[in-house]
Amino acid sequence: MAKYKVLTRSYIGGKVEEPGAIIQYDGNPSSNLEPLDAAAEKKMAEYQKQVGQRISASDPRFIAAMIDKQGQ
Repeated sequence: MAKYKVLTRSYIGGKVEEPGAIIQYDGNPSSNLEPLDAAAEKKMAEYQKQVGQRISASDPRFIAAMIDKQGQ
């Protein structure tokens, strides 16, 4: 199972994980997790390739895109 460090308070695998926690996780990793082993690195690379670059809801590009959508 892939091993990660939690970067931000997150709901993972049915429970809240605090920043700094080291977890084992088989799900799809997001930017809230830092890979700590080869399995996690591989899973992260595969998932990012599958979904493309992820944009946080607080990212100015996301906000601009939402404003543009509202104006259409």
